[in-house]
Amino acid sequence: MYIPFKLLTKAYLDELSESENTYLVLQKFDWPNLQSIKGFILQPYKEIMLAQMHAIQRSEANCMIVTLPAERKYLVSLLEGKEQLIFLNELIEQSWQDKLARLYAAQIKRGIIEKQLFPILNIVEVKFQIELGKLLIVMYDGSTIEKAPFYDFVMGY
Repeated sequence: MYIPFKLLTKAYLDELSESENTYLVLQKFDWPNLQSIKGFILQPYKEIMLAQMHAIQRSEANCMIVTLPAERKYLVSLLEGKEQLIFLNELIEQSWQDKLARLYAAQIKRGIIEKQLFPILNIVEVKFQIELGKLLIVMYDGSTIEKAPFYDFVMGY
């Protein structure tokens, strides 16, 4: 299983406190083949207003603001638990888009055809974009752009 985001560590929590990125938006993170484990993604902010704007735009029930150092113990307890993984809104490598496109090519093609997003003979360019902790698939055929949440698109929802 390939997930392009870095995992949160205790050491990184300390770095966040030192960097003044103490307002953390923690939200649900869905990923193919991660069904038995709860996934979360964390986005740090220096200013509370930016964290609040992020949380408001993510109207999901599973989105909350956590502050450091006050709620560090809570985050550490999540890290130590075996039922969940917490990822950072940071990518592990530059070639992540190519790997995702290759690994999920069949699901992406199936989704484009099933949803009838583009004429069948059109060449569709596929890219990925991260917005507020959500990975989006962006498809373009030269004249039309379609965006969809990556997880929902490849899982067929």
